[in-house]
Amino acid sequence: MSKVYQRTPAEILSVHDELAAYYLNRAVAIFGTRVDADIEEATKDKKTEAQREASAAIALARWVEGTDVASKFRTPTATM
Repeated sequence: MSKVYQRTPAEILSVHDELAAYYLNRAVAIFGTRVDADIEEATKDKKTEAQREASAAIALARWVEGTDVASKFRTPTATM
């Protein structure tokens, strides 16, 4: 979002305290860097665009939802 609007997260959220703004901006930068690295790692060996998009979505879901997407589906061989 910062790249699109050419503003820091603290500016977008109108954080006026300098220390809070610094830590917010730092946290968002660290989070974004780690998510980008995970997406890059997940998509690096994929051959088609569809495979890259699916892998990127799974990597992002791990961060956003806090769970592994694969764990949401029941194992067909599991017993009840």
